[in-house]
Amino acid sequence: STSSISLDDIKDLQQQALNVYMADAVEQYIIHLVMATRQPTQYFEDDGQMAALIDFGVSPRATLALDRCARAHAILGGRDYVTPDDVRAIVHNVFRHRLIPSFQAVAQNLSTEQLINMILAKVPVL
Repeated sequence: STSSISLDDIKDLQQQALNVYMADAVEQYIIHLVMATRQPTQYFEDDGQMAALIDFGVSPRATLALDRCARAHAILGGRDYVTPDDVRAIVHNVFRHRLIPSFQAVAQNLSTEQLINMILAKVPVL
């Protein structure tokens, strides 16, 4: 059987998402993930190698998208608070079309997914 969702249900879920608790540490984690795409030399001690793989980092609006999507992911997980795992679960979907790899990255067969994984591996949860 197919269940449908009404516009009011969607509006209720959107309001619920705004009320989901996000600890400062999770907010900072989101900010650092975004900043690592924009200023990789501050996160990677690699003589600029990572910076050379990114033509354009994600825009500051990605911070808001990551925040909202992480809150929605928490609700779908039955929680009223966001965890770093919520952020990690949706970061690829949020960053994938916003992070622009360089020609060098493409020449090295590095996908956007791999670049995001490299950032996730480097940016710690505080």
